[in-house]
Amino acid sequence: MQIIKFYGDLNIFLSRKNKGKRTVCLPDSRRSIKDAVESLGIPHTEIGKVYLNKREVSPSCVLENGEVVKVYPFACKKAGDLSESSSEDYKFAADIHLGKLCRYLRLFGFDTFYSRELNDKETISLALEENRIILSRDIGLLKVSIVEQGYFVRNTEPRLQAKEVVTRYSLQTRIKPYSRCLDCNGEISQVKDEGVRGNLSAEIRRKYKEFYICRNCKKIYWKGYHSKGLDDIIKSITGN
Repeated sequence: MQIIKFYGDLNIFLSRKNKGKRTVCLPDSRRSIKDAVESLGIPHTEIGKVYLNKREVSPSCVLENGEVVKVYPFACKKAGDLSESSSEDYKFAADIHLGKLCRYLRLFGFDTFYSRELNDKETISLALEENRIILSRDIGLLKVSIVEQGYFVRNTEPRLQAKEVVTRYSLQTRIKPYSRCLDCNGEISQVKDEGVRGNLSAEIRRKYKEFYICRNCKKIYWKGYHSKGLDDIIKSITGN
């Protein structure tokens, strides 16, 4: 019998028969730890450190008969362990069902890809090519063997999802509000009134003085009546 012990919240992925258990026993079989863990419902992207008979090993390590495995959840580096430029390392790809989460992450300034036109295979290919972390509530997507970085989003409410992702990757101090286009993910920069005057109504030009433009799709932004609400959202998630 092979004994697998789970730590953190990994047991939320277990099938109904094993739901909530900390220890699961499997019949002896020659297979990798990764395959054994995924057979119980846990995506390999959620696996962190693994210990086999008290020795740290890779999830690809092959199990023999009667062995004991301890599996810990994936742990991200804390903000204090990252350089100032490390926020550039956190690029995301939200699956087709997480459009609202994507907009929140873009609002916070994080490079987040989203498209309703790509299927799962194409999303995975893009994530691999651009070194993006796949965000999904589809366990099957995260179990695809070639997926290197991924996270199963626990919450179902978009604002809570955003807070969850920011907390998981310790991004509270790296939020740069209004630096990315909510529509296309392009970078936003400030522009002089003269540069956008022809695209704005006289009322908008009269009421607002600070304008921003997306370098990619050329959409124009300004801090209007809705800015306070967006600021409140950011504060509710960051605590600042």
